[in-house]
Amino acid sequence: MDVKKGRWEYDVYLLLGSNLPLKKGFKVLKPKEILSSAIDRIKTVFLSDASVSDSLPLGSVTSSKSFCCTKVLKTKPLGMFNSSKVPDFYNQVVVFRTPFSPSKVLSACQSIEKELGRKRSVKALKAGDDKKRERVYESRSIDIDILKVYKVRRCANEKDVSSKEMRVRVAKTETLIPVIRTTPHLQLPHPQIETRPFVNKLLKEISLNPQND
Repeated sequence: MDVKKGRWEYDVYLLLGSNLPLKKGFKVLKPKEILSSAIDRIKTVFLSDASVSDSLPLGSVTSSKSFCCTKVLKTKPLGMFNSSKVPDFYNQVVVFRTPFSPSKVLSACQSIEKELGRKRSVKALKAGDDKKRERVYESRSIDIDILKVYKVRRCANEKDVSSKEMRVRVAKTETLIPVIRTTPHLQLPHPQIETRPFVNKLLKEISLNPQND
């Protein structure tokens, strides 16, 4: 997967979800295993160059200098037809720093979804003489949503700070600027963050845990 880098760095928050198994060859992956596979692909695509990021001023259950993720949370399906008969979802939030722009991140995430068996469905809705297409919410092997993105502004003299000092001073030497985006394909922050209580629970898990060096 070839994704061109930009001159900025971004802190990206992704929500991963799965409630269907995926058959790969002779093996059937369970939802938790699919989430693990998605994380491996995310690291490969966005974090292949270890020199890109010095540190993330965040902590989590699983973290490195430029990547962290929450525990997996099992949740009931929301907004789906006949949801009482729909399998539970397994959800996880991951955060990473990358030089890829939000639009490049979206494109790469959709490619990862396709690799892991995601098939998107739409239905036609009539509005007068016009036809609109609306996304159908249904069970899926993988779903990757971009929750929010921050653009990282570094201090001018950052290169003069040693790597050891940077881990201590990074929170004071950079500014995180929220990215606001409203397009047909990408809305930032994600409009459904507040309507999904489990999302805020996972985000709180990341913000409350101490940094793991």
